[in-house]
Amino acid sequence: MSFLLPWGLLGLTIVVPIVTLYFLKLKRQEQVVPSTLLWKKVIEDLHVNAPFQRLRYSLLLLLQILLAVVLALALARPFLEYAGFRSTSLLLLIDTSASMGTRDAGPQGQRTRLEQAVADAQEKIDAMSRTAEMRILAFDRQVRQLTGWTGDRTVLKRALAELAPRDFGTDAQEGLKTAIDLASERDGSQILLLSDGAFGPLKLQDLFRREGQLTNLEDIKAED
Repeated sequence: MSFLLPWGLLGLTIVVPIVTLYFLKLKRQEQVVPSTLLWKKVIEDLHVNAPFQRLRYSLLLLLQILLAVVLALALARPFLEYAGFRSTSLLLLIDTSASMGTRDAGPQGQRTRLEQAVADAQEKIDAMSRTAEMRILAFDRQVRQLTGWTGDRTVLKRALAELAPRDFGTDAQEGLKTAIDLASERDGSQILLLSDGAFGPLKLQDLFRREGQLTNLEDIKAED
């Protein structure tokens, strides 16, 4: 479990004064009584309520402590990370060249290759954890930065919705070079290339072994 606002746990310190109040001696007014039969009971009460005696069971005290803990946890906003991108930076590199407008038959019927790429990208966005971030680039003969690093799903999906095939060829080498440069801004970042693979051979050694740095290329989508 993690906390979005860990400082909210400082609210647990309220438990200390709550418990301290139960240690404090009750202030009683002196009263003249007609009988000494009650003295024994009075002495017992004074002993119980004397400062710093052993804390005795009190349902009210337990409820107050429980309330303080619940409020502190609510302020700290706990959350559980699920199987997705945990504290990961993922860069999506999407091909928008002319060939991505080709329609292929699939489980969901006829859709363009770009539509399939966008659907795959949306799945990645939906699987993001709260601490993950993404960045989206589109490329054909030029590379276009659609978003910066962000964990805002709305911003990411809006960028995907604006994608459309363009009547250009594709320069995947330049697209990957730009992606690697940007991915190097985040330790442990990943690059996901979504393309139909309709481009020439890539010089992967030149791309991934610059200055001793290796970037993880997670997947390459290619369809005939």
